[in-house]
Amino acid sequence: MFWNKKDGNNSIEFLYDAAGTKLRKTVRTNGTITYVQDYLAGGIEYRQNGTGSKRVESVFHPEGRYFNVNAEVSTTISWRREYNIKDHLGNTRVVITDRDADGVLDITGSAATNEVLQEQHYYAFGLVFEGPWVQNDAASRDNRYLYNGKELNDDFGLGWNDYGARWYDPAVARWNAVDPLADKMRRWSPFNYAFDNPLRFIDPDGMAVLETNDRVIYTGQDASDLFKKIQNAQKRNNDKGDKSSSAEGNVNASLNSQSETEEMVPYEEFAFVNLPKNAENKTTAGPPYFYNGKQYDDETSLYFAILLDQTSEQLGIKDAAAVLMIVAGLPLKKKRFVTPGTSKGTSILSESLGDKLGTSSSRLPTLTTKGLKYTTKIGRFVARWVPIIGWGILAYDVGSILYNTQSEYNKIVNSEE
Repeated sequence: MFWNKKDGNNSIEFLYDAAGTKLRKTVRTNGTITYVQDYLAGGIEYRQNGTGSKRVESVFHPEGRYFNVNAEVSTTISWRREYNIKDHLGNTRVVITDRDADGVLDITGSAATNEVLQEQHYYAFGLVFEGPWVQNDAASRDNRYLYNGKELNDDFGLGWNDYGARWYDPAVARWNAVDPLADKMRRWSPFNYAFDNPLRFIDPDGMAVLETNDRVIYTGQDASDLFKKIQNAQKRNNDKGDKSSSAEGNVNASLNSQSETEEMVPYEEFAFVNLPKNAENKTTAGPPYFYNGKQYDDETSLYFAILLDQTSEQLGIKDAAAVLMIVAGLPLKKKRFVTPGTSKGTSILSESLGDKLGTSSSRLPTLTTKGLKYTTKIGRFVARWVPIIGWGILAYDVGSILYNTQSEYNKIVNSEE
């Protein structure tokens, strides 16, 4: 729950299921319900204004949403198809529709007839620019899934994006809580967003950072090229007689029915750069290579960076104890009397435990620098096996470090194979 006491008894309440899935959002102004938003599986959302009836409002899909323009005024459902144009970070840049179903995109001077419903521009870390951009008509609610495609909650001026695991404040480029996977990225602040590099990285759920498409950028020239493609496509479509030309001064783009797709230019020709289909497994095939938010120009530096990271992650108190076990079991102290066939030294453990733990009725096997030996003294048996256990712990951890390092290295270097 978010609580705003400054401007009155205002609150934003959320309901989640046991798995952490958001089910409902309730906004209260001075203790009175302003609206309730229900979130159903499959991207379906219902809305209730005040204490009124609850009606279906939106059905979301990968390209945009079906929006019920009557959601706040009538029980009669009237769907409007809205389509999002996104950039390479998944940010919603433009929302368009075809109000008059004429197959062309009309930009007019009236919010009630304009077919570009929303236009968004962002600072690098996601804060929305303020400006005279194209806006939706007052009778319809804007699409709030904007930066990275995450829902913007701007009630009472909050301005936070809901990523699932955490909330993100683009005004300060920080999360509201510690990263649930902070132990996996210990070189970074648990509150940082996208390794402080939002042009290359995204964080789909507030836990793990992913790299966007291989070194993709989107420039003003790219935007100019895109609109030229739209204009050229419309000209070709008009020449084929598929659609009549639009009124002078309109910017045209084809919005085609299913039956017309063979004759029209494919949507992919217009699309902004999108994330790779397997973004969760995508790493950059280089050089340069990217690991843990940093760039490496050759395989050697990449390998040693991974090795250091895996070493710091694997080694701990148990390894320090293993070293002490090994040292305590080494025959570093000279014996006063050396029995023929035995070592010239004894260990701290053997000297300390020697006869204090009693004897065994049977001979116990031990390993020494002279090979396999037997003893009936339990203290000596323990003293000789302790350093071997220490060596075993170290060998396991070193093996794990080398294996994990090689696996991570291969995944990055051979990701395109």
